[in-house]
Amino acid sequence: MTWKREENTYYVYRDNVLISNEANLCLSGNDLLIYEKPTQQTILCEDWANCGDGKIREAEVLFSPTASFWRREGDSFYFYHEGQLVERELESKRKKDDLEVYDKEYDKTYIFSGFANIEDNKLRAAVLKTGVDFR
Repeated sequence: MTWKREENTYYVYRDNVLISNEANLCLSGNDLLIYEKPTQQTILCEDWANCGDGKIREAEVLFSPTASFWRREGDSFYFYHEGQLVERELESKRKKDDLEVYDKEYDKTYIFSGFANIEDNKLRAAVLKTGVDFR
């Protein structure tokens, strides 16, 4: 899978064929995160903000069983679901090296594995916590 940026428009190619599917997208730092709804795939276009030269670049397909990702920046985090930054208030608490994040709107708790030891600002899959209440 490849991509290019021209002006503020992105183009994603699968097997050298332009795909034009319904998608959610948002910036994650300098990267563009795209959630392609029909395929339920999350695509990462690294350094999108600095690549407006129209050159074809490799895209990375990210995997998460929850279609959710997180990245740590300092002591805070960014949480993305289906290609969108989640901007509503979330509750969080540390559990050893992990961070548990509760989304009250959907009554779901996610685990950010290894949060305490990761400071590289890269996207990682959020795991859904099951069977145990957040509190």
